[in-house]
Amino acid sequence: MDLDSCLALARILVLNMGQSPEEASENSAIPPEFREEVKNKLLDEQTVTFSPARVIGSAGSDKWLEKQDRRTWYYWIALRGYLSQRLEINRIRYLDDSTDQILGRLGHPDSEDFEKRGLVLGYVQSGKTANYSALIAKAADVGYKFFIVLSGIDKALRLQTQIRLQDELTGYSNGNRDAVPYPELGKRWSVFTSPDINGDFNPGSIDLGASSPPFLAVIKKNSSVIKRLLLWLKRSPSNVRNSPLLLIDDESDQASIDISADRNEPSTINRLIREILSCFGKKSYVAYTATPFANILIPADLEHPDPSIGSDIYPQDFIIDLPKSEGYVGAEDLFGRFEFTGDAEGEDGIDILRIFGEEEDVLDSDNHQPLNDALMDFVLAGVARIKRDGDQPATMLVHVSRLIDDQQRVRQIVEYEFKNIRDLWRYENNGEIKKCLIQRWEDFLRVTKEFDSTIPLFDFEDLVDGIGPFLESIEIKELNSESDDFLNYDQEPRLKSIAIGGDKLSRGLTLEGLLVSYFSRTTQRPMYDTLMQMGRWFGYRKGYVDLTRIYTTQDIADHFAHLSRVEHQLRDDLQIYDNRGVSPRKVGMRILAHPAMLVTNRLKQRNATEFRVSHSRRIFETFRFPLDDLEEISSSSDKNLQAVKKLLSCDELRNSESSTPLWEGVNVEQVLEFLNGFTNKEHENEIESIIRYINRVKQSELRFWNIAVMMPSKKDERFGTVDWGFEVNQISRSRLYHQVKDLKSIVGSRDELRFLSPTERQNAEELCNQEDSISLRMASRCIRSPDQGLLMLYPISKNSIPFSSKRRPLFSNSEDPLARDLIGLAISFPQSKIDMPEAFIHGRPGWQN
Repeated sequence: MDLDSCLALARILVLNMGQSPEEASENSAIPPEFREEVKNKLLDEQTVTFSPARVIGSAGSDKWLEKQDRRTWYYWIALRGYLSQRLEINRIRYLDDSTDQILGRLGHPDSEDFEKRGLVLGYVQSGKTANYSALIAKAADVGYKFFIVLSGIDKALRLQTQIRLQDELTGYSNGNRDAVPYPELGKRWSVFTSPDINGDFNPGSIDLGASSPPFLAVIKKNSSVIKRLLLWLKRSPSNVRNSPLLLIDDESDQASIDISADRNEPSTINRLIREILSCFGKKSYVAYTATPFANILIPADLEHPDPSIGSDIYPQDFIIDLPKSEGYVGAEDLFGRFEFTGDAEGEDGIDILRIFGEEEDVLDSDNHQPLNDALMDFVLAGVARIKRDGDQPATMLVHVSRLIDDQQRVRQIVEYEFKNIRDLWRYENNGEIKKCLIQRWEDFLRVTKEFDSTIPLFDFEDLVDGIGPFLESIEIKELNSESDDFLNYDQEPRLKSIAIGGDKLSRGLTLEGLLVSYFSRTTQRPMYDTLMQMGRWFGYRKGYVDLTRIYTTQDIADHFAHLSRVEHQLRDDLQIYDNRGVSPRKVGMRILAHPAMLVTNRLKQRNATEFRVSHSRRIFETFRFPLDDLEEISSSSDKNLQAVKKLLSCDELRNSESSTPLWEGVNVEQVLEFLNGFTNKEHENEIESIIRYINRVKQSELRFWNIAVMMPSKKDERFGTVDWGFEVNQISRSRLYHQVKDLKSIVGSRDELRFLSPTERQNAEELCNQEDSISLRMASRCIRSPDQGLLMLYPISKNSIPFSSKRRPLFSNSEDPLARDLIGLAISFPQSKIDMPEAFIHGRPGWQN
């Protein structure tokens, strides 16, 4: 028995027998030489913690699940045992808990006819398949009989899902594959689709007389395939349609959404899904996605006049947000979240982005240096990972265009550049290629040290013997409808591949061991969901996050940074709704807008409407500046300087007792005049929203303002002073290293607190103690008078310098005639007593903030 087998046995003893790690590791079946290591691994696994899933809707609906005798369950127990060989104990327990949350909100299979519709929100490549595989197992245990899984629009993705579900649910009669045990008689699945590339639903291959439930069909979202299934269902015996149905809609924002102009004539796939649901009296529909924008914009109350079509697929019963698991790497981790919410500082992101100019893109230039760098990084990262973890799959993604002609051209370029690198190493490995690789490896070492100082480091010479074999093993594959290339990690578990493609690489398909991405695809107005799903680099990168590299343009990096803000805000709102126990029928989800991107396809968001945003209890700050446009910086900074001077020349009382210049009781109209004259094109939409908000409440709230100049008490010669009508000592705020416009934050963590009275400070601390989820800064806004706004002005020196390797100066040349000192502003809003904004986006009352 090897260590992995010992660990799997010990996990079963802990999970099923309730033994402690110490007791399980001492089991007689575990050889003595493994017992200490098994015990330590079990103890480590139990330190992994998971946040509970956020749930909107159907509170208390899981009572029927509490009455189930789980000792009689079969499929979940088998899957649990299979997972024990692969996952930590607490990860299995979390999967158990989160799927209970979903299952309990489905209809009880023994009850009268029911219809339940819900949405499960995960992260891109975060384990959604594992979640719905466990959900199906449990649903089969409680009495669901028919399972349909809609798995994307691509046959490769359908095949990937089919294999995964057969590994985890149905097993194999020949037993020659690592999977759950093949079920005993009376428990075996009737599988209506097969694990080959063309194994989609075909009614001609089904013998219902020889089939018994549970039934499973894994089909792609293709109208011809779904029509075949629908026709077969309509012709099948009544006992089939009387079976409780669980329909899993994977990637549910793709193809499933109605995009027709006429609501009485739904688009084809949407109508077919609704017709399938209407075939069954007992049915539960669960949508899974990481990009739910289109799903939450579906009208909640539209019924079709034809009962065979029924209502649309809005998640009217529940929305469940699965938290990010330990080890998952998402948009915020890679691209940062460049905002300051007042509760937690945004993240810088891991230093793995490598920005190149749009003029250097492989399709638009003869200069292929960024691609060359990416190829060399792939080789180094692949060899280093083998050195760390043994021979693993390794993939490089090249995603430049959705057009097949472009992809064919890119393949030719990649093949030429790759063969050039390979041949140089084959025949001249002591020349320039070796020097270049050594230099690039130094950058890997720097990033690894910054990311985690405990990771063992290798000298370049430790990698040399592996570079040649790695280069020789690489296959270049073009993945599109005109190519026969195919990624099959199941057949080639150690595949080393450079994958070139477009839409086939854009959603759902897992790229095993993805190390390096060269990504420059863009459109005039990219969409949130499409762009986010293109991020195949999101996912679990345990043991090699620091070896990952993403080569992209600044605009694309900025878009992903914005998406991390969108994702964060959406989940923050879900937390609010969870706390308030509201129903999805009454929720109007907010989606943060972007001037250059669409939320989703225009037809999918045709029901969306503009909505008012409450700034109650929020803080706004200008953390982005157009530093890529010196003429704009020069013009806007000069205007803002005049606006500040005019504002601070007002005759209101200046607080001379504070080291920070403070004007108290400034009339709201003077603040509005200032904001109307303040210019920052990176935040113009937000500033306009703030002005509208203040105008809306100013008759009874925010009538008087405190204005503070956030300057240090002592002058720093490096940053100098500026004339704001009086001498102001300037501060330093630098840019993130791989960002052109973003400073991440200009507000210090204690800035707002400096203006509380002793009594207010005490009240804020008491509120924090009462409400664990409220930070001191948020509490300070809750206890401030609704009449009192706070405007903080930040004098940022053009000579600002970085204080870490993750930063760089504001200007590459601060002596440039167009370089300017910047003026940043932050506005802290107290809690409103009167503002009740409509927080909705599809024409129905939303839940108030």
